[in-house]
Amino acid sequence: MVLEQQEEQTIQILEKFVRELKQQDKASTPQLVIQQVLYWTDCHPRLIQTLRQLILQSESPINPNQEQVYVEQLVKQYLIKNWQTQKAAEQLQKIHTQLLNNQNCDPFWLLLSYKQILQADDLAYNSSNEQQELLKLRLVIKRQEKLRVYNRIYQEVFNSTWLKKTLGDLRPYAKEISAWLDSNCQDASQLLQGEALNQALNWTKSQGQLNHQEDKFLISSQVFNLRGA
Repeated sequence: MVLEQQEEQTIQILEKFVRELKQQDKASTPQLVIQQVLYWTDCHPRLIQTLRQLILQSESPINPNQEQVYVEQLVKQYLIKNWQTQKAAEQLQKIHTQLLNNQNCDPFWLLLSYKQILQADDLAYNSSNEQQELLKLRLVIKRQEKLRVYNRIYQEVFNSTWLKKTLGDLRPYAKEISAWLDSNCQDASQLLQGEALNQALNWTKSQGQLNHQEDKFLISSQVFNLRGA
């Protein structure tokens, strides 16, 4: 029911947009403009509204056969490039803040869950707290019990490069534990050793309760170090 209401809302927004394009004589083929807007937003109502405003406010007309290039340039200029400071990218800034200051999930594990979805493209829904929170933030979408990143704009902004840096800011051993978990906890080469292990253990002093997977990783690292001593 919610999805049906959202689709109806999206259709109404786009119908209005087509009328505005015609009234302003902005594009010779408005439907091709709509096609490109949907390509980037995948029916996300707020992003559609943002692109609609950017297109209508732009002084440049959309020349025939230039719909793809025109919309792509606007997306990259106002929503992807320097998204942290662009006024049009407020929706992206909001999601970023909600991810890193999340009150329902540890941001590190929330982002690791997002990483799985980003890498898999279509990941089976398992109703974990992290997956439910990502759905609530509308960073991902569920279709036929599969999860994927909501749209191409989010994929471009919250990409693997952003993930690597952000995860690294949240945990000093982000790369290692991520790879260890990806190996189903079998790749001993990812376990911490020597000074890296000591730094990690010192870091935990100010962190309170850790996730059970994190406890297992640190315990396994300590046992591995003793065994190899």
